[in-house]
Amino acid sequence: MVFVRRSPGRSGSTRVQIAERHGGRDVVVKRVSTARTDAELAVLMAAARRRLHEG
Repeated sequence: MVFVRRSPGRSGSTRVQIAERHGGRDVVVKRVSTARTDAELAVLMAAARRRLHEG
């Protein structure tokens, strides 16, 4: 199953990635970007969901 995940980055930033669960681990399919504020995070999560539903 493919899903959008948030991953903590360095210096308080948050990575937004499209990942797939494979063999008990998360495998990153596509890196979307890195957010430094809550507003950026909301925009990136919405963009990632759109990419996920596009196919």
